[in-house]
Amino acid sequence: MKKCSKCGVDKDESEFSKDKTRADGMYPVCKQCCKIYQKSYYANNKEKNAEKCKKYRENNKETIIKKRKEYRVKNKEKIDEKNKEHYLKNRERYLEYKKEWRTNNRDKMLKKEKTWRENNKEHISTYLKEYRIQHHEEVIAQDREKYIRTKDEQGLYKKEYYEQNKEKFAEMYKKYYKQNKEKIREYQKIYYLKHKEEINQRNREYRKRKNEDSLFGIAPDSILHMGDNNGNELSR
Repeated sequence: MKKCSKCGVDKDESEFSKDKTRADGMYPVCKQCCKIYQKSYYANNKEKNAEKCKKYRENNKETIIKKRKEYRVKNKEKIDEKNKEHYLKNRERYLEYKKEWRTNNRDKMLKKEKTWRENNKEHISTYLKEYRIQHHEEVIAQDREKYIRTKDEQGLYKKEYYEQNKEKFAEMYKKYYKQNKEKIREYQKIYYLKHKEEINQRNREYRKRKNEDSLFGIAPDSILHMGDNNGNELSR
């Protein structure tokens, strides 16, 4: 047992910090009293301590970085567990903060993400490929759900985009066809052999409808400008 010189209470030796300069090898003030003193000192000297810490960080940047890195390596699991626990306790606050930050820094964030994607194309491509292989069923389910949810919106967007870029698409298809003639013909041949009956049935139905209806296959707008035997314009 040892008596604390601050509070005067006899306490177990484990309640005192070690001090080699003392005869008994222990600091005269107990840990609890030291903690109370340090807390009080910090509260009364915030600006002074802040300036002192700032100056130390500026003069010892490399040392601090090295020590932090070594600590993270040695205590990785402990740190991860602590961070996870803290995140779960403050999840709503984190999500709100992220949402607010993304709203206030949208241009900055998009620029940063674009730069990262451009510098890591191969890495992204490899990661996505591996992820789709490992989570094949899950990815298909997510894609299907997204397609159903945004089907009308995507259809409208694609239609508008196509109308605005018709010439670009035509040139792109023409170029692709020239570069892949043999590949396209081979694909068409395989597709026809696999769906022969279906294609023939569709063709028979088309020819039948064309023979039965003289206006079948003609664009609706063209019908308006067609005339009867007397030269009168037909209506729809």
